[in-house]
Amino acid sequence: IQLKSLIVLVLLALSRSHNGLCILRLVDVEK
Repeated sequence: IQLKSLIVLVLLALSRSHNGLCILRLVDVEK
């Protein structure tokens, strides 16, 4: 399993919660 794929799965799981939005922002910053 690629690291990016694993991160995507985690983001999808957390996207259902408000915390997911915060994590998405962190990922955008890394990009």
